[in-house]
Amino acid sequence: MFLPTNKEIYDSGIRRAEQITITAIEEFSDLVIKLSMANEFSDVSDSFDEGTCLNLSVGDFIHTTDANVQGMIMILNKLRDFQDLLNIDK
Repeated sequence: MFLPTNKEIYDSGIRRAEQITITAIEEFSDLVIKLSMANEFSDVSDSFDEGTCLNLSVGDFIHTTDANVQGMIMILNKLRDFQDLLNIDK
């Protein structure tokens, strides 16, 4: 029976943490945009026809007054900091 070495377990765990972090960043980014466009920026959203493609990023909502969106942006920043920490040893 093959048992993985500690290094293999460690490396696998780091790769998994990287993937989880990337997925979380993508999902929180999408949520920030969707929540902002449905609430504080709904008047802007309503001015576009359904199906219109907008190229928005989290940076477009940095100055939001919505406390929930502000909290999500803070979480995103922490996730990005963690992502940077994971990449230090590469």
